[in-house]
Formats: sequence, C-alpha cells, structure tokens
Amino acid sequence: MYVKNCIYCGSTDLNAEHVFGDWLKNFLPRKNKKRAVAFFRGGKKDNKPQPTSMNVINPRNSPLVSWKIRCVCKTCNSGWMGDVQENAKLVVGPMTNGKSILLDHASKAAIAAWATSVAVTVEYDRHHAPAITPEQRSAFREKKLAPDTFKIWIGKYDCPDDRSVFAKSTHSIYTEAEILADPNKDPTIQNTQTCAFGVGKLYVLVFSSPHHEMLDMVRIKPKAAAVLDQIWPPSPGTLWWPKRAMTDSDAYSIATALRREILKITQN
Repeated sequence: MYVKNCIYCGSTDLNAEHVFGDWLKNFLPRKNKKRAVAFFRGGKKDNKPQPTSMNVINPRNSPLVSWKIRCVCKTCNSGWMGDVQENAKLVVGPMTNGKSILLDHASKAAIAAWATSVAVTVEYDRHHAPAITPEQRSAFREKKLAPDTFKIWIGKYDCPDDRSVFAKSTHSIYTEAEILADPNKDPTIQNTQTCAFGVGKLYVLVFSSPHHEMLDMVRIKPKAAAVLDQIWPPSPGTLWWPKRAMTDSDAYSIATALRREILKITQN
C-alpha cells in the first residue's frame, strides 16, 4: 500500500522501515529465506458476513531481515520506534535462536511492543489495506506498549527448511450501534486483524480489534494453548519459554485458526 505520510505522526519525511528490525541480522542466518505470505480478507456488508478471500503472495528470495516497507518517518523510526527495538533486542534476539528464557513482566511487554510494530508495519506492504486503527497506532506511539485492544501469543517453531510462515487476515466488524450513530460510516473498512509470523525459532501470533468484547470472545484452542504462551495482556508472574516446539501442522493451522474463529463469531 503506497503512503505519502508517516502512519504515526503524519510527517512526509518518509524512509523505509525494517519490518522485523535490522539488528536481527546478528541473530539470523544471512542466507536467503523465502517468505510464503498469505493474506486473507473478510468482513460484513449489510450486517451479513462476507466470504473470506485469500491472496497468496509468491515467496521472495531476499533475506527475511532485509524486508522493508516505506511507511514511517525518520523521526519516528530513529526515536520512539528505535526505543521499542532496543528494548526487544536482549529478549527477542536469543529467542529467535531457540534459547530458553525466563520472561518477567518487562520482557513480555518488550516482546509484545516489538510484535505490535511488526503487525502495524506489515499492513503497509503493497498487498492490502490496513486494519489496525489510527487510535490503536496513536496509543502504541504514546505508550510504546502494545495497545490494550491487542492479544499476543508466542511459541517455538523449528522451521525445517528455508520457508517462513507469515499469514495475515483482516476483517470489518461493526456493531449495530456504531452504524446507527454514524450513518456515513463505511462498514466495509477493515478494523480487526490477525497476524502470525515466524522469525528464526520464534513464532508470534497477534490479534487486534477495537471491540473489547471481541478480545474476550476470541481465544486460542486447547491444542494451540499447548504450544503457545499469551504474553499480552500480560498475566502476573514469570513464565519459562518455550513450551514444546511446534510442528509444521501446528504452525500453519494456528496461523489461520483465529481467522476461522472470528468468522464463526461474526456469523452467530
């Protein structure tokens, strides 16, 4: 998606932002890593669920760490976003190599903020319209923390070859009250999303919606809970990462499971 202004502050002084962070090149192999990327889009029209379409993008042969998207300004990139990346380095870096680690509240928050940055940035690749709302981006910029309208889980995935799972779905979900309050509101604009990605041996699942009731209703299945830990909103205490490593079947089914759960909820 082509943008003229910074998605956070509106500045026109744009530069290309690394999706995952340039510092990850110190942890990940420099060899080419293909990205098989799938985007799903669904929504509602006339208050009726619409079929979800899928756009599978051909794998790219450039290193994962070199993926850049031009959507933020130099000031944001080198300022508060740099702080988010810096806070994540000492935790996320070793995790991409599969190192076991004890996560406290600060560590969970650092990983969640970094994952939020990834989920927001990738929305401005050329393949689809964004679903993370301006209010959510503003909250992220202000606090440098994942917004309270996000849920984030992490797991360990030993990808057996040069593939890297990356799946994103977007949905338009509005209450009847919202439509009645603003007759000019376009109910097809996407405002809810899921994003699953693997970086080295670290697997991340991100869900966001402006509706808190959706956050309460959308939960991972017991099979996914056996391999994923929820880090946002953070639960009290510490946790040892990882649980058992995910299989190929786990990684790819979990990547699309929340999409199916959202469609199920909106159809009821």
